Amino acid sequence: MKERFLSDLTGKKWWAPFLAMIVIMVASIGAYEFALFRLDSNSDPAFAAVSVLFALVMLLIFILTEAGFGIVLMRIAVPSISYKDQRFSFDGDPWAFIRLVLKGVGLTLITLGFYGPWFARRCFAYLTAHVEYEGERPKFLGTGGKLLKYALLSLILPLIALLLLYTVAVGLKAASGASGPEFTSWLMVSTLLFELVLFFALIPYVYLVYRWYVNVSWKGRLIAWNTEFWPSVLYIAGQLALTIVTLGIYWPALVIKTYRYFAARTQVTEDGKVFARFSFEGSVGKGFLLLWGQTLLSVITVGIYVPWAYASVLRYFVNGTACDKE
Repeated sequence: MKERFLSDLTGKKWWAPFLAMIVIMVASIGAYEFALFRLDSNSDPAFAAVSVLFALVMLLIFILTEAGFGIVLMRIAVPSISYKDQRFSFDGDPWAFIRLVLKGVGLTLITLGFYGPWFARRCFAYLTAHVEYEGERPKFLGTGGKLLKYALLSLILPLIALLLLYTVAVGLKAASGASGPEFTSWLMVSTLLFELVLFFALIPYVYLVYRWYVNVSWKGRLIAWNTEFWPSVLYIAGQLALTIVTLGIYWPALVIKTYRYFAARTQVTEDGKVFARFSFEGSVGKGFLLLWGQTLLSVITVGIYVPWAYASVLRYFVNGTACDKE
């Protein structure tokens, strides 16, 4: 029997912490950018050191603000979601999560990024473990080692290869004697093509990371994607190509259709057999107008409307999602 998820979240329920988060994050990232901008206007090493340190502190405040307020917002949003007339709950602690993130950022910097996958794993495991439904808490099954493998094979190595190819191409062009306006035009076109290829080259990494995320056990059942690599990557690439061709106008359809594609391939299995399947039944046309409308209202109101926009979009996706028990 197919049952839909429901959400009754409104902007009124979380606008205060949401706007507080936005104000602090905008202020900190603005100060960060200003500090880096000032580096170009003063060559004094002491001034440069202070500016860089200040910029790093502002960046850290940005990250910790997002972490702490993220938990506050989840404590409001998650209980607004119900399934079969029973609500979910979330009891994460903002300060505990801030400490987790602070430690993770420090270890990631000390290890030159190698701790990053385990940091991501700890964050997601924390968030998952603090959700409860029917008296049971899910458990995240992803490992840091697998995420590191994904990062090396689908992100770092392809990036290195593309950068080497681009560098060699520019070097060969310069060695051929090209110069002046002709070389400048060639360099601009080549850089644009390189960035476009780089953009699409990131798709496998994004797919693998999200597949890594959707790996949760609950009541002895496994919730995971049942997807194939190349069909999924090509589907995402096609949606991105349509977004680029339409100069970004298509982006809401990209979000909705990609969510529908992967929702339909999310399964609950028990003892190796399919127990239930997810699906998304929201209208693409309605969602297209909703996402564009909420985006424009957020821009027009200089961000003040963002809490209401997020709530409307969340309701659209949650209320259109269903689970069909086999």
